[in-house]
Amino acid sequence: MTPFVIGTNTRLRRLFRWSQGVASMRDEQFDVPVMIESGRIGRSLYVTRTVQAASLLVDKWPDEKRGSKYRAALKAMMDAMEQRRAVGSARRAFTAAAKEANVFVREGRH
Repeated sequence: MTPFVIGTNTRLRRLFRWSQGVASMRDEQFDVPVMIESGRIGRSLYVTRTVQAASLLVDKWPDEKRGSKYRAALKAMMDAMEQRRAVGSARRAFTAAAKEANVFVREGRH
């Protein structure tokens, strides 16, 4: 699996930083956590909230793994934080992006 590295997409980072200051943005909790492989070999990370997922997508997602599912997940997180999309739908989009990037481990806590 590919470890996370700091992304170089400054436009996305600026968009996310700007959105954090918008009053209508909410950090929603996932109903089912998503476990992904972290940057440390042999370590996993539970992703449990929309802001956490969006931050990982913007700042730490592997550059070479930013395909269509990545873009859909990023949009889904922003929409969920702006209350335009259900949190469960955003979590599913994040899970799909993690699978596409080969960093998905499992859903839920085991």
